[in-house]
Parts: sequence; structure tokens; C-alpha cells
Amino acid sequence: MKKLVILAVALISAIAVQAKSVVFTLSDGTKVYYLIGGEANPVMKFVEGGITVNADAYTFSQIKNFYISDTDDPTAVQSPSTARPSRRGNVLLIPVVGSKPSVKVYATSGSEVEADITVTDGHASVSLDRLPSGTYIVRNGQSSIKVMKR
Repeated sequence: MKKLVILAVALISAIAVQAKSVVFTLSDGTKVYYLIGGEANPVMKFVEGGITVNADAYTFSQIKNFYISDTDDPTAVQSPSTARPSRRGNVLLIPVVGSKPSVKVYATSGSEVEADITVTDGHASVSLDRLPSGTYIVRNGQSSIKVMKR
């Protein structure tokens, strides 16, 4: 249910800032996009366990991540400064550059905590599964994001 609310808020925000498309990256690497702000905006329906966009249906397990593109060509590679992190359960996916990114997780007290971090295909997967419930700061170079584990 939280995924549905987060996705709905992201889409509403995207429409408010006149983004060009919503892009889904599927688990097999396929990118599917739907234009926003054109003659026919995408109609998204959330059904139990998945999303239906216009006539296409996807299960949550098929969707690796998604983002709102602000370019006319959403299949173009986004730079890490414009690509957005996404979340699947207790795993945070962060766009990174290079083979040795500096991704670290901190408690709100400022102390570094040990989390499972793996880097593949331009993304760092940060698993919060072994951490206790609470708020954490995930830092990637000069960027950071606050996440909450319940």
C-alpha cells in the first residue's frame, strides 16, 4: 500500500511540474514509458499486486524501478544528478557513477551503520533488512537521502 501512495504522489508531483513521461524499468532491463502532458495522458490503476497503465499490466515484481523523465527522449541515459533513487521494500536503489561509489549509511545520531551494499548496472542496492527500525541517512558522495525503516 505504501508503494501505491508513493507512486501516486510521485506522479501527481510530476504532472504538477510538467514532466514529459513516466518510465518503468522492468526486471529484465526493458524500459517502458508513457508520455505525460500530451493529448492522451497515461491512466494508471493500482490493482492488488500490480499496476495497470492504459492497457498494459505489470506486477510489482516485474518493475525494477521507475522515474519521471523531464526530457523528450526518456530512453536517453539520465545522469546520476537527475536520476532518482527508488525503493523496493527495505532495499533502496541509488543511481551511482563508477565502479567504486562511496555509498554509506548513517544513523540519525551521525554514526555509520553497517548495511548490505552491492553495486550493479549503475545502481547501488542498499539493504536495510539487518538494521533495526528507525530513520537512516544514506549518503552517495555529496548527495544524501533520508529513509525510514519500520
